[in-house]
Amino acid sequence: TTMCQPYVNGGLRMINVQKFISSLKITWMRKIFNSESSWKKLLVLEYPQMATCYKFGSLFLTSLRIQNPFWREVFSEFKAFCQVCVPRNMEEFRHEPLFFNHNVKSDDDNNTADRWVGNGVWKIDDIFDGNGCALTYGTFCELFDRNDITFVEYYGRVAAVRAYRARLEAVWSGECADVATQYRPYYQILKRTKGTDGIYNILVRNTSPAICMRVWNDVFPGLEWEKVFLVPRSITKDTKLRWFQFRLTHRILTTNVFAHRIGLTDTSLCSFCSLERETIEHLLWNCNVVKKFIEEFCKKMKDKCDHLRDFILDKQLFLLGITKTYRADKPLQLIILMLKQFIYRCKCTGKELNQKVFLWELENRYYAERYMYAVKDMKNMFKLLWSPYYHLFSSVNIQC
Repeated sequence: TTMCQPYVNGGLRMINVQKFISSLKITWMRKIFNSESSWKKLLVLEYPQMATCYKFGSLFLTSLRIQNPFWREVFSEFKAFCQVCVPRNMEEFRHEPLFFNHNVKSDDDNNTADRWVGNGVWKIDDIFDGNGCALTYGTFCELFDRNDITFVEYYGRVAAVRAYRARLEAVWSGECADVATQYRPYYQILKRTKGTDGIYNILVRNTSPAICMRVWNDVFPGLEWEKVFLVPRSITKDTKLRWFQFRLTHRILTTNVFAHRIGLTDTSLCSFCSLERETIEHLLWNCNVVKKFIEEFCKKMKDKCDHLRDFILDKQLFLLGITKTYRADKPLQLIILMLKQFIYRCKCTGKELNQKVFLWELENRYYAERYMYAVKDMKNMFKLLWSPYYHLFSSVNIQC
């Protein structure tokens, strides 16, 4: 889900408990390879095929028909992990196994695999040359001395691999920083000696863009989404303000349009002007009452803050906290965020928009910020950031 994604992808890095438990089970595959304990010797003694499982894909372990419920769960989770841990480029693709690989063929049997693997043919790289072209049947037979593999069987395997590569090439995005040097699921499991981070991150990764991105891109083309998603964390540590901006960015802020749809309100019209449907954009920007309130506050900021004399608040900066036309400093971003939250809170409580009340809240925030900077022994940093805004507040003589 979105909530479990990294901050840069619009998530909140919440733990997906089910995926975390799955990743814990998958770490037992690491222990099978690295451990020399008695339980491993017993496992290999019971299932000798375990000694060569690294040469096969995810379907191999589940084909062993293991009766132990714990190991069945481990191998089942490993199979699911292999399905999402796909190669990201040609180099990783070459390490994919030829047999018991659900992406190549799903009907492999041990006899067929043994005929190929017995003479060292077990990964895609074995039947393709350095240029990514399949070996001819004659070259293959001469190289591996395999006359028991027929022409039809060989090219059937080659065709399945080519079809798999075609599906991958359609989604490959380019170079990767950490290229797997073996079958990628095993590489991700074994590259760390302990912990589940690498496994868990792959299990929860969502390659589909957040729904809000498509909607906002229609309104503001060319958005830099990593910066947009990081805006609330870069502005403040106040969790209420962060949560408000998160809901706004993801367009899950409740308005009368949604409340009316589920029967919580009698109307879908705006709480302030009662003239148009209360969408997020109308409520926070397009409404005449709200727009007048924002303009009055911006006029006050320009009168009190010399560095903002030429400042023009545009829609993108106000709603998403970032724009290409103006680089707002941290205090200004915080003020804008508080202004949005104040408007929304007035809508929810049924109160009128009041400049004096908002300025009073802003002044209290100023003192709270000053205290937090003082606790961290960063008074000079606070003065540098906030000194241009001293005269904005109701008190006449605010000092650092």
